[in-house]
Amino acid sequence: MRVDYSKDYSNEYIVENGRYYGTYYFQNVVYEGNWIHTPEGEKFHGEGTLTYNDGSTFNGHFSYGKKDGFGVLNDKEGVYSGLWKNGKRDGYGTQQYKSGALYIGNWKEDKLDGKGFLIYPDQSTYEGGFKNGKKCGYGEFRFKNGESYMGEFKDGLKHGYGIFTYLDGSTYTGNWYENKRQGFGTLTRGEVEEKGIWDEDVCKREGRASFILPNGDVYIVEIRNGQLNGKGTINYHTGESMEASFLNNELNGHCTYYKEGLIFSGQFVGGKPDGKMLINYTNGDACKQVWENGKPKSSVEFYFANGDTFLGTMNLETKEKLNGIFTQKGVGIYRGEFANNVPNGKGVFSFQNGVRHMGEFKDGKLQKGYEERPNGEVYKAIRKLGKLFYKKDKTKNFELFY
Repeated sequence: MRVDYSKDYSNEYIVENGRYYGTYYFQNVVYEGNWIHTPEGEKFHGEGTLTYNDGSTFNGHFSYGKKDGFGVLNDKEGVYSGLWKNGKRDGYGTQQYKSGALYIGNWKEDKLDGKGFLIYPDQSTYEGGFKNGKKCGYGEFRFKNGESYMGEFKDGLKHGYGIFTYLDGSTYTGNWYENKRQGFGTLTRGEVEEKGIWDEDVCKREGRASFILPNGDVYIVEIRNGQLNGKGTINYHTGESMEASFLNNELNGHCTYYKEGLIFSGQFVGGKPDGKMLINYTNGDACKQVWENGKPKSSVEFYFANGDTFLGTMNLETKEKLNGIFTQKGVGIYRGEFANNVPNGKGVFSFQNGVRHMGEFKDGKLQKGYEERPNGEVYKAIRKLGKLFYKKDKTKNFELFY
C-alpha cells in the first residue's frame, strides 16, 4: 500500500544515534514507532505500527521505509504473520484468508513459493511445492470427497507423472497434461488393470491417436491392444523429430531421427538402435556404423562430401577423428592417431607422390621418425625449427616400422 509522506507528527523525540520515536500522521496512514532521517527523507526504521485509512494494520519491523523482518499484516484479505523483505511477504509465514483458507509455508515477493501447506475453504488440502503463487513440482492434493492425487504439478495443474485415487478405490497411474490423463497410463479397478494410451482424458485401445507428454513431446501414432504398434511420428519438444516404428510401446523396426544438421536412420530393437545405422549430414557428409543393443559396435565408415573417407573411431557429433585410416583426396592416406582432427601421435602417412612418413606426428606433421622415398631408400627424420632433417638409414624394409 502506497504511503503519502505529506505528514504532521507529535510526541517526536530522539531515542539514540539519530533515531526517533513518535506518532506520524500521513494523508492515508498513521505510523507509530521508530523512525530515522535520511538524505532521501524520513524513513520508518525499526519496530512500528502502520494503520491505514481502510482499517488495515501492520505491526512489525521496518528497514529504511519498507517492511523487512517479522511482521503481522491484517487487511481485507485476512491476516498474514511471518517474514518480509523489501516490503513484500518473503520467507516463512502463515496467511489466514477471510474466505476460510489457510496457508502455512514459504513466500517469495508476495507470492506462494517453495514448500507449503494449503487448506481450501471447502477443507480440501494441498501439501507440496509452489512457484509464482501456483502449485508446482511434487505435491499431494486431498479432495473434500476423499479422492486424492499424488504427483507432479505445473502452473497449478496436474502435469507430469502422478497417481489419482478415485472415490470408488480405483486408481490411475501415469502421465498427466494440463489436468488431463494424457500419454501412457494404467487404470486399476480392484484386480483388473487397464493399460493403455490416453488422449484428452480418454483411454484409447485401437486406432490413431495424438497426445502430448508432460515434457512437451508430441506423439502421432497407431494403437493396437492399448499399446503403440505400427508406424508413428514423434515431435520432440527440443525441435527434433522421428519417423518411428513401434512394437508394444517400444521403438522396433526401421526408424529415422531428424536433428538439426543430420538424419539418423536404421533398425531399432527393444527401443534401442540395433543393426546397420546410417547418418546423413545436411552438408553432404555421410556415415555408416553397426550398433548393438543401443551402443556402437563397429568402426565408423565416414564419407566426406569433398571425397575424403575415414575408417576408425570418431566423435560423430563433432566429426572429430580419433584413431583410424584417413584417405585424403589428392594428398594420400594416413593411418594412426589423431587430435584436433589432424595426425597427432603415432602413425604412417603414405603420400600420393610415393613418399611415406612413419613415426611421431604433431599438428599433422612428422616430428620424429622415418621417411621412405619412391626409390625405396629409407631416411631417419627429425623436425627442428619447423624443418625436417634427414639421415640415411641402412634398414631397407620400411614395413617393419608399422
